[in-house]
This record gives sequence, C-alpha cells and structure tokens, in this order.
Amino acid sequence: MRTLLLFVLLGICVNLHAQYFQRYFNEVVTAPPKRVEAFSDGLKSRANYGGGIPTKYYFAATGSSELSPTPPTGTDARLRLVRTTSNGTVAVNNGYQFGDVSPKWYESRGNGICEVFNGAGTGGYVVVGQVSDNPAANARGIAGGSDIFFGMFNNGGNSTSRERIDVNGGFDVATGVIRSRFIKGTFLLCGYSNHGNYTDAVVARISSSGAVLWLRSVDLLAAGVTCGTTSKAIANSICEDSLSGYIYVCGRVSGHKQAQDQDGFVFQVTPAGAPTWAMSHDQAGATDEYRDIKFTSTGGILVCGFSNVPAQGVGAFNDVWLSLFTPAGVLTWTYKHRFSSPLQETKGYRVIEGKYLAGSGTRYYVVGSIYPSVGGSPYQMMLEIFGGGVGGGTYHVYPPPYGPLGVSDRFGLDSVEMNMPSPGLMIFSSTVQPPTGLLSNSYMLKTYYNGATCKDFCTSYPDAFISVYPSSQMAFCVDTSYKTQKMKYITYKYDSATICSEKKVKCGSNNTPLGEAVQEETPVGNEMRLTPNPANSILNIGLTVFKDGSYKAEVIDVNGRAMMSSVVQLRAGNSSANINVGTLRKGYYTLRLTGDGKVWTKQFMKE
Repeated sequence: MRTLLLFVLLGICVNLHAQYFQRYFNEVVTAPPKRVEAFSDGLKSRANYGGGIPTKYYFAATGSSELSPTPPTGTDARLRLVRTTSNGTVAVNNGYQFGDVSPKWYESRGNGICEVFNGAGTGGYVVVGQVSDNPAANARGIAGGSDIFFGMFNNGGNSTSRERIDVNGGFDVATGVIRSRFIKGTFLLCGYSNHGNYTDAVVARISSSGAVLWLRSVDLLAAGVTCGTTSKAIANSICEDSLSGYIYVCGRVSGHKQAQDQDGFVFQVTPAGAPTWAMSHDQAGATDEYRDIKFTSTGGILVCGFSNVPAQGVGAFNDVWLSLFTPAGVLTWTYKHRFSSPLQETKGYRVIEGKYLAGSGTRYYVVGSIYPSVGGSPYQMMLEIFGGGVGGGTYHVYPPPYGPLGVSDRFGLDSVEMNMPSPGLMIFSSTVQPPTGLLSNSYMLKTYYNGATCKDFCTSYPDAFISVYPSSQMAFCVDTSYKTQKMKYITYKYDSATICSEKKVKCGSNNTPLGEAVQEETPVGNEMRLTPNPANSILNIGLTVFKDGSYKAEVIDVNGRAMMSSVVQLRAGNSSANINVGTLRKGYYTLRLTGDGKVWTKQFMKE
C-alpha cells in the first residue's frame, strides 16, 4: 500500500509541474528590444530529463537574434539556445557567437536542434545552422561567405564542441538535424550550398565528436539539364527510417527544367550516403515548396509545405500542402487545405504525427502562418488533419495577444505524449506581443491537441480539401568535397517573461486517446551487448529479456540490406546467444534483434 501511495503522490506532483503556457524571449524584455528574435526549431525532450525521471521532460529550442534596425555593418547575428522545464521555467537562455579567433566572432544562426542520447537523461543537444562573415567584428574570410555550423551543447548550455563545414567553397547553410537511430552516436543534417548560378542540396552524417563521416552535395535536375548549371535545390528537412536506415530529405528546387517555376522535392539516400531516387512535385506551374518531412508510424514519408495558385480572383495564393509518399517514392496521396471561410492565405512549415482517436484514424498536426488579409500581418496557426491525412481538417488561429508573428517563416513543433503530464503540442516561433516595441521576440506556445491554450482560448475553423497534381521523377549529380574547422565561442545572457500559464484550459480537451506514434529508446540497463566488437567469426549477444522464446536476429549492412537472418533461443532474465558472422565481408553492420514485441539494434564491425 505504501508503495502504491508513493507512486500516486509522485504522479500528482509531476502532473502539477507541467503547464499550458506562453513565454517570450529576448536580450531585454522590460524595455523595447534592440534585437529581432525567432525560434527556427524546437523539441520536447525524450533523451534529456530531470532527476532520472522521463516525465520531468524539458522543452529546448534554437533560433537567431539579430540587430534591428540593421546597421551598415550587418546584423551581428547570434545563435540562440533555450531550455525550459515542462511548466516554462527557464533553465538555459543564451546567445552564442563562434569564430576562429577571439574576438572576431562570425554572425551565427541556429536552424535545427536534436538531442544527444547517453542513457542517463543528461546527453545534451546538437544544434546546426550557419556562421557567416561579420563586418561588425571584422570577422571575414569564410569561403563563399557562409559555412555550415555543427555544435554540441550540454544540458547547462555550455558549448562542448563546434565545427564549421565548407562545402566546396559555397555559401553553405544547415537547415535541419536529427539523431540517427540506425547508426547510434551519429547525426544526420541537411541544408544547401550556393555557388552563384546553381545551388545543391546537402545531406551529411556527423559523428558525436563532430567528424564528418560522409557528406553529399546533391544537384537535382530534370532530363536534359546539365549538372552545375541553373538548378537551385534547397533542402529544408530530413528524417530517417530507423529500421532500414534509409534517409529522406525534402525542400524546394527551381531552374531544374525548361519551365522556371519552383517545385517541392523529396529524395532518398542510403545509410552510407548514396542517393537512390528523387521526385519533384509541381502544382501546375505554381511556386511550390516542401518544408518538413517525417517518417510515419505506418512506414510512409509525410511532407508538408505550401503551394500558390490563384484563388477566387486574388492572384497567387498559398495553401497548406500535405503529401504522403511510400519509401520507394510513389505518391500515395496529396492534398491542399484551404482556409476558405473567409478566404485566408496559409503556409505550413512543420508537421508531426500525433495521437489518434477511435474511428478517426491517424491525425497529423501542421503549424505555420496565416494571413487574415492579402498583404497583411501574418498570425500563427495550427491545422489538425483527420482520417490519416485524407479526412479534411480544422484550423486554429492565434490572433492578438498571441501574435502577430514576428518572423513568418520560422517554426518548430513537437508533441507531448498522452502518457506524459499535460499532453498536447509545443509550438516554437516568434511574436511581437506583448508590446515591448514592434520587434520580434522568440516565442513558446503550449496547447492541447485541439489547439486550446491559456487563457482559456479555443477557436476552430473548417478547411476546404483540394487535390494537387502528381509528382515526377528527377535525376541527380553528387559531389563529396568539403573541409572542416574547429571554432571558439562567446556566450551572451538573455531574458524572458511569461504571457500566461494554466494547469488546465477550461475550453480545451484532449479527448480519450488510443495511443500515439512515439519512437522510444531502448530502456537504460537493457541495451544489447555485442562481443567481441570488432568480430571475426562468432558474435556473442547478451541482453535481458522478460520472456522465454525464439528471437529473430538479422544483420543489416550500411545500405539497409539484410545480409543474414537466423533465430536464436533466449531465456527470461540475463540471457545470451551467438551467431556466426564469418562469411560477412569486412565493414560496419547493425544487428537487429526482434521478439516479444520489442526491437533491439546495435552496430558492430566485422574484421
């Protein structure tokens, strides 16, 4: 009884800790700020948490902070890193600049963030973005004017390592990063490298030490177009199939065919970095763009963005655009979601798969910008899409005092799972509210899944469902040239303030869930052990299982192919088995063990 009471009390304390809140951040918040701020990405922590308790999760975000008005010497941009507890209490709130030599600090911007998993809840974070020439600090000399930034930070906000990556002398930017679950201890980033008349999409695998394991600069083009001429491809987001290791990238491309419009694209890369297929998606000559990509719980490739076509006589007009591809690049479905009553322009920047309800199928959530009037100030919106993407949706709009947006094209989005305190969505963006001047603040907004937030704000508007034109196959060229350089850094302290906070939003409801698509880590202390590693012939497997039975052991190569498959018998408790890998060629492999409804993966080397 005492044990049960302890767990009940612990659950109550944890649940009271989490909140639905809004908070804004800037260098100064008590007076009109001198900097324009916006979050570009953010997350709810699953590998970092307080006191070894996963329910004590954090929110972490990155973005940039720039001088305004912009002086002749540039924006003097700083990369931003913010971490709060689940109720919005600030734990880290810093700005950073990086450089080769102090005090010549480059302009520094954060565009993507992911977690480092160390099994103890204290791994920290990886942030990617760009460092560029900064005339204000007399920091010049970056080839092409900008390099990709890759940096690691601990939970206290200290920079533990930082690199800049030059891609063949181009103007280089990283736009997104994820932690690889297929090859543990590595990270996957995407971005672009501009070389004047052409721009290549960039994808790379980076080790936990910051070493580039491989980098691919990908030129996307249609038939008859020469590599390195006019094609401009910008990668916006990246995801991974954790079982096969295949990597998927989305973005926008123009100049790749005779018609000079802009298309959305998706392409696939093997775990070793070899592109396999690429697809462009065009809405009848419109300006189209994919901004975010996710690998779904059903094994699909989900992408969101926007497409502009004339609407009711108002000329070019953007709508949220959502598509689902198979891992082979076949288009499953594609739809636009128009805010039509009254007619308002919308753009989708981030998408996530969330909870699903009985009889309604999987639900997707999109965040982005909405324009109540043509050419007017944008506000923040969330779109809830039903029926596995083919059932229409509902818009939720956040007018003043929740906006307008300070920067219309920077967003982050993550979910708090239904088995966690205060489930719902966390949106990372920007706002010019509350009135500390007209400059933009970085902004966190916690909502229910139905869009409700503090103070008891709850609105919804139905969408209109529109079909979109099909996709077409693309060709590609690949370059692998790059250089890296380590950097020093300086830290700046920032401020924040709360707009509102509620333990429960009266007009909101998360309904009753059946479940949620969440990719969990292997429990601490239950990781699979492989010895010897490297292995020559016999590979020993050790782990703890809860049931006697047959378990399937597969050896996967770096291209995601199953090279061996066998069945091993394990006993409940601390158990062991072995397989013979003597026939494998030398190289890196992943052992995948499946049984009792669980999957274990671990990398090993064959001598």
